[in-house]
Amino acid sequence: MSWAVLAVAIAGIGLLAPVVARIRALASLRLPSHLRRRPAPPRLQAAIEDLFSPIEAELAELGFRFSHAAQALATPSEWTPWQPIRVFRHFHFPIVAQLTGPSLPELPNVPILSLLAELKDGPMVLTSNVPMHLFPADPKVQRLAGDSFPSVKDQYAAQLDAMRAEGLQDFLPWGDPEDIEARLGAYEQRCLQAVVQAGWCEPEGESLRIAPRKLPALGYFLTRQIKRLVHTLQQLPPQSPARKTSAPLERSLMLYIATHARPKHSPPAVVQWTLYGLSLALCLVLGGGLLGWPFAGLLLVVIALHEAGHYLALRALGYRHMQMLMLPLIGGVAFGESSHPPAWHRVIVSLAGPLPGLLLGAALLGWPPARPELVQLGWLLLLVNALNLLPLHPFDGGRVLEALLPARHVVVRIALEGLAVLGLLALWWFFGWTIAWALILLKALSWRGLWRQMRFERLYARTARARKPADARALARLAFQTLERVVPARASLRQRIGMVDELITQLRSRPLKGPWALGVAALHLAALALPLALGPQLVQVGRAAFMSEPERQALRSREHEALVRQWSVGELVLALSPTDPTARHAATPLGLATLQQRLGASLPTELIEVYRTRDGLSVDPWLQLAPIGDVLPLRQSRPRLAARLAPQQSPDGSPTHAKIVVECASAPGLPCEVRIDEVLGWWHVGHIEGQPLLLMPGRDGATAHWVRLDIEALRVHPQSSLRELLSQAYLRLHPSTPAPKPR
Repeated sequence: MSWAVLAVAIAGIGLLAPVVARIRALASLRLPSHLRRRPAPPRLQAAIEDLFSPIEAELAELGFRFSHAAQALATPSEWTPWQPIRVFRHFHFPIVAQLTGPSLPELPNVPILSLLAELKDGPMVLTSNVPMHLFPADPKVQRLAGDSFPSVKDQYAAQLDAMRAEGLQDFLPWGDPEDIEARLGAYEQRCLQAVVQAGWCEPEGESLRIAPRKLPALGYFLTRQIKRLVHTLQQLPPQSPARKTSAPLERSLMLYIATHARPKHSPPAVVQWTLYGLSLALCLVLGGGLLGWPFAGLLLVVIALHEAGHYLALRALGYRHMQMLMLPLIGGVAFGESSHPPAWHRVIVSLAGPLPGLLLGAALLGWPPARPELVQLGWLLLLVNALNLLPLHPFDGGRVLEALLPARHVVVRIALEGLAVLGLLALWWFFGWTIAWALILLKALSWRGLWRQMRFERLYARTARARKPADARALARLAFQTLERVVPARASLRQRIGMVDELITQLRSRPLKGPWALGVAALHLAALALPLALGPQLVQVGRAAFMSEPERQALRSREHEALVRQWSVGELVLALSPTDPTARHAATPLGLATLQQRLGASLPTELIEVYRTRDGLSVDPWLQLAPIGDVLPLRQSRPRLAARLAPQQSPDGSPTHAKIVVECASAPGLPCEVRIDEVLGWWHVGHIEGQPLLLMPGRDGATAHWVRLDIEALRVHPQSSLRELLSQAYLRLHPSTPAPKPR
């Protein structure tokens, strides 16, 4: 995987993750099927008093007076809002102001202010300081006069303008607190009925859920709402508390408890499988365009099998809110929720993905005969699942490690992650795998958070030994207090909640102990060691399996050439003989002795082996070897050529010793020039490329040399060996044909 492909994958995930998270959040949302309100004792909580006080002061300046505190009750009861509600009445106009505490960790300092006025024919005219409406307004129930205001004064002016446009005389006056709560409760109930009638929601037991077919339209509407909210917050002064994402201790604790007190739901099955299908299609399209369709299809099968193992394990162990998703070019994810999963559950879920893939990959690579597609699939199964076993969070190996180590051993976890990084560097150094660097860089982005989490957990452990929190609320309070000493003040409440959640998860986790822990550790190491032991073979098989057709043909040609060059001279002659219809039998010992006697020196070993196999060889016009009886000095075998090359006489009758250039640079030990009369005395053994192939005697008893005489340029070209010439001749005739060894 190249850096460009990896960058595209990360960018795709960065764009896709928020969209998928929003769709899942909407599909998991449950609304009450019935709402009612009633006055409540005015007990303002100190956690939000600093937020309400400035707004209450502005309302008082505009003519509003405190009426009462309210309480909202819902069916089912667990959905009942926790936020305190304070209601104010205008002394002159029929307007009530409702002030509600913040409800989102992303906006911990933004209270919700709504101004409401009811028309005599039923609809409610209202404004809100921020766009917090989940559904588009139904004009039969509510007429929204605005939901983005930088100040209470601007919101009040917009409310009056909308009421004057309707006619102030057409609005009903507000009565006592019981009347206000009854009418507001009826209005909120009409809003719920309107969203059901409009098809936005549908019943599910006692609650309402978002209709799956409405999720795209609702997602688009909420995207516009978020843009307006961001624009509204940007209009506030920079020092405004509403622009801060962190919150004081008591408010952080309140929002944390409220967020975790709400029941969690999973999206409907149709939404889960639709998201899975869309993510699958997106992976296939991106992978096919960047990596090629065959490779993308195989990679998708590998990831789907891996995540299916996790999903089936989660389902078998009774996890809730399960789902599988595919991440473009990176992998996939299968997740579920359980209240307090034991360590052996986490081990089973973590190993259920990679272990079957490793076994299946090994089986495919060892299954004879192996088709190329099965080899590629087996190689990918081994590689992907082996990388997942590395002790890096959030890989499966990291999760196994968390199940084996208690929370106080974070330092050990960091040390093992360092060893995993060294292993990735080794993969890059020895095998050149770019993906190893990609994994290191991705993991490096989390090291700062891991180090901060380690400091937080160690500091909390020291503090908890002194204070000893008695219950869950005290534990959460102490955790948020400890965070003040670890994270900067600008850290958002969402970040703090995530760190507290991880701490509590670690405190609740009980690691495996005794023989079970040793067995799991041994199994993990064995599964990790198997691909590492087969590393070189995997690299070789992978390179061969994923070659393009031209690369595969080039590899076959190189292997074929290497095999042919290992043959002996006799084997090469036998392999070339069928192409020669005039091939003779082997030369007799008497013929070899006669040739050696004529030559006056020992015959080269290669030439003897040729004649012991065949008495002469005619492959094609490129290479021909003469029979023993035709091996003569050049002046006798080619008399006309000898006459043309013979030295001319000088005017005084003495011969001129003309010379021929020898390419001595390519053959050390040879002279750079020789006389023509010497060349004419060399033995003519055959022809190569239409030029005479000569046997040049060695100086002072040295080994003879094979040379080719270029007649036109009058140059002598040394040849490496007769065996090399025969190999080249065979490869010219059979460039890529599998070469069985001749017998």
